[in-house]
Amino acid sequence: MERGVGRNHIGNKGAVAIGRALRKNASVCSLFLSKNAIGDEGAKSIGNALETNKTIVRVKLGNLVCEELDDNMVRDIGAISFSKALKRNLTLTELDLRKE
Repeated sequence: MERGVGRNHIGNKGAVAIGRALRKNASVCSLFLSKNAIGDEGAKSIGNALETNKTIVRVKLGNLVCEELDDNMVRDIGAISFSKALKRNLTLTELDLRKE
């Protein structure tokens, strides 16, 4: 199952909630989160959850560095959380942090 939550401006608060949900997730395999004003706090929560999640194979966050206020603003702390997840998670095969 794919879940697209892009362009909903969920911010860090929404991303933290998604991170909590991913810890228990057994059905969502793709997650699209571009243009949601997610910063390091939210990215860290999602990254931490991805370390143990065994169903997510694709995450598209988009906009690693951006200038638009409504875009995701993941910086070093968030990117480090994703890199740790990639070291431990053998299911995740695609992580897209590119600027759209």
